[in-house]
Amino acid sequence: MKIILLLFLINMILMSESFLTKKEYAKMLYHNPRGIGCDKCHNDDATGKVLINYIHKAKNKTIKALDLTKSTKKEFIKILSRRRDKKSIMPEYFLTKEEIEALYFYVNSLKKRQKIKNK
Repeated sequence: MKIILLLFLINMILMSESFLTKKEYAKMLYHNPRGIGCDKCHNDDATGKVLINYIHKAKNKTIKALDLTKSTKKEFIKILSRRRDKKSIMPEYFLTKEEIEALYFYVNSLKKRQKIKNK
């Protein structure tokens, strides 16, 4: 009986690596990578949203999050890398290369969905 239970547990551990699909994993990361999700600033569709409107020297100013669907892979990696411009308002998430790849995959899937929706 103990051997059967042990084999069952080993099988569950081995199968758990493929429990989530790539898209499910990427979506999970997008909505909560390290305590606050990308969606909070970039919207569910990754197009970015207005973060704040304010007046500076009698002029209306707006800070809007970047539309991630318009980023190339190289730009996307730079945005999420720890070595990016320190003047950025983007928080540092310290994502691994695999997590960045998964997020790029997810944003591209959103971009494809928008193209289909707009046709």
